[in-house]
Formats: sequence, structure tokens, C-alpha cells
Amino acid sequence: MKVSKFIVLGLIMMMSSSLWSQEKPIRVGVKLGFPNIVGANSEYVLPVAGNKLAPTLDFSTLKLDRFIDPDQASFRYLGGGLNYYFFKEGKGPYGHLGYGSFKFDLVTMEDEFEGRTATSSIDDSFNSLMMKVGAKWGKGFYFRPEVGLALSGIPDSLDKRYVFRDGSSATEKVELGTEMPKAWLFNIGFGVAF
Repeated sequence: MKVSKFIVLGLIMMMSSSLWSQEKPIRVGVKLGFPNIVGANSEYVLPVAGNKLAPTLDFSTLKLDRFIDPDQASFRYLGGGLNYYFFKEGKGPYGHLGYGSFKFDLVTMEDEFEGRTATSSIDDSFNSLMMKVGAKWGKGFYFRPEVGLALSGIPDSLDKRYVFRDGSSATEKVELGTEMPKAWLFNIGFGVAF
């Protein structure tokens, strides 16, 4: 029993020393662009693969009512994946493979559909596999640009539902058009490492 406690304690000490042996492995920051719009980002450089592998997490949630026409509007994005730094430990150019989940909620209280007044809503979500390349420059304070592609899941249209005053409803497809970046991903990030 005592030997197993010493083994466990020794393993914990070895793991904790290797976890913190790298210089500033934890990064917390902000990303601006698509798909994040504006959101939080975190990364942790693992003490494996020569300190070149780092899991990441992105999160955005925005109330869009002030910026666009609907009476209620929100956007949420949650993404996660792995960065692999090509040349240096946890800095410089990297490749990213990840998965993102998008959610849109739009409500317009007084909308028109086929000459009738209705409350309209778009409540849609989709998921996508993503590949990006980027670079992290800096030590304590860093800057990080990224570009890439969403490989799946971004729809060409969203379903808009109308509910009329008599309780009946109808649905139409809203084409996203060429104004929305469908497959290209781009953002810049800023943050601190510790």
C-alpha cells in the first residue's frame, strides 16, 4: 500500500514538472473575424510532441439586436481543435484542425409574408469541420492571424418560420447569398501567455 502511494506521488511530481517545464504554455485571448465575430480563445501547449501540440477552445456569444433589423437576434459559436506548431515550441507558424458549432436566433415581431402579418423567426444551427493555418508571434503578449476553410456543414440557406395571428404557420428558405463568407475562415487574435 505504501509503495503504491510513493509511485503515485512520484508520477504526479514528474507530470507536474513536465507540464510546467515549457515557457508560458497557457494562452488566453480574444479573436476577431469569421466565424468568431468577437470572442474568447484559449490554448494550452501540451508537453508532448516536442511542445508543438496545443488544444484550443473558441467561444463567442453576441446579442445582435442593436446592429441588425430583427427585434431579437443572437449568435453563438463554440469551436475546439488542435494546433500543431511546425518549427518552434508553441510559437510561429502552425496548422489547425478543429470542429465548430454555430447557432443563430432571429425574431421579427411584425413581419410580412404573402400579404399577412406574422412573427418570423430563424432558429438554426450547423456544425463544420475546419482547417486553418496561422502563426503566433510574441511571448507574454501575443498576436495571432489565421486563415482557413470550413470543410462541411455551412448551409446555402436557412429556414425562416412565420407564425400568423390565427396560429397557422408557414416556412420559407432564406438564401444566404454571396455576402456571407461560406467556406473561408479568417481572424486575428490577441492575448496573453502565462
